[in-house]
Amino acid sequence: MRSFSLYNRFVAIMFPYGFARQFNSKADCSGNSKSDPLITEKIVQSVLNGIIYISPIGIIQIFKLLSRLEIKLTGKEPKYHPEYYYELTRSNNNVFI
Repeated sequence: MRSFSLYNRFVAIMFPYGFARQFNSKADCSGNSKSDPLITEKIVQSVLNGIIYISPIGIIQIFKLLSRLEIKLTGKEPKYHPEYYYELTRSNNNVFI
């Protein structure tokens, strides 16, 4: 029963985090920031990204977060490490959200 409770806490943290990362994404993965998606598209993609964050694949997203923190703390240029800023369909250049 305790492991179920821990998983619920994990879901309660990671789903909104994945949702917010995708929703706040500005540029698509090719770097085109001029394309502004429709709000329904942003919501659907954000929900799907939240589901990815709570799945076992979400472990990869945690490692991406740690990599973004390392890039920020060591003063490296994010433009040389774009793979750590990709979300489901767009890129979010913020470290946390």
